[in-house]
Amino acid sequence: MPIFIKESEQIAFERDGYLIVRKLLPKHVVGELRALYFKWEKLHLGDRLGMHSTAHTSNAEMLGEFYTELRRLTEEYADKHLRDYKFFLGSFLIKESRNDSLFDIHQDWTCVDEPQYCSLNFWMDLEGMNQNNGQLFFLKGTHNLAPNLRFPPQCPTPWNQVKKIAPLFYTYLYTEPGDVVFINNATLHGSVVNRSGRNRIAAILGVYSADAPLLIYYKDPNAPLNKIERYLVNTENLTNMPRLGRPPGAVFDGYATYNTPEVTPDEFYNFMMKQMNAKEKLTYYIRKIKS
Repeated sequence: MPIFIKESEQIAFERDGYLIVRKLLPKHVVGELRALYFKWEKLHLGDRLGMHSTAHTSNAEMLGEFYTELRRLTEEYADKHLRDYKFFLGSFLIKESRNDSLFDIHQDWTCVDEPQYCSLNFWMDLEGMNQNNGQLFFLKGTHNLAPNLRFPPQCPTPWNQVKKIAPLFYTYLYTEPGDVVFINNATLHGSVVNRSGRNRIAAILGVYSADAPLLIYYKDPNAPLNKIERYLVNTENLTNMPRLGRPPGAVFDGYATYNTPEVTPDEFYNFMMKQMNAKEKLTYYIRKIKS
């Protein structure tokens, strides 16, 4: 189901798995978002991970205010690009200037029935992002390569065989405050180590197709892969969900079976070559020679 108003943006999003809109948020909105973050910073900055989210905390008051205020401040700008959508959850992402701040390639949790419906992250730059402070990278089009379920706490991945060659195909983003990146939950992405000497902060809102049931899958660590629990959820369930746990108060909707796809290096190489233009292929060959 299309989720972008402009056909050109929908086509680009379906092709690449992400879309950048430059200067979507004005300076005063960026300022208000930063002020909202610093209001609560002391309550969540002590996370043990170099790259973490305010959603990792269990402070319902803080998370509720983040969702309400992020939505209030940004909805009119999302409306300029998105159609037939709803928000769920709102948080800040903190990449501290630490050696352990790498966020390796990953996909975000499955939240809707894909590919009929779409779930994405409305990622907002509040600092400016470059190669020194932990820039985002993407593997273009990989939301289409190996359809799979993503669920906590231990999800089998199709990408084990391709992790060594994946960096040769990364597309790195440079953004400025107010830029927004729409990121398909199924697209492989990550971010490099922050070596700038200061934390990088971004805001994020979850988005999904308005007609879609909002879902979370969960697998008990001792359960087989034909006993993946499926839950119908809302923002309140997700706000109170423990990290990598079951969503409290959600409606159990039966079991799903997951057959783990496995992408081979040859499949990955052939797929990525089809995604890339001539300039991107040249970059790949230069990286390969250097490596």
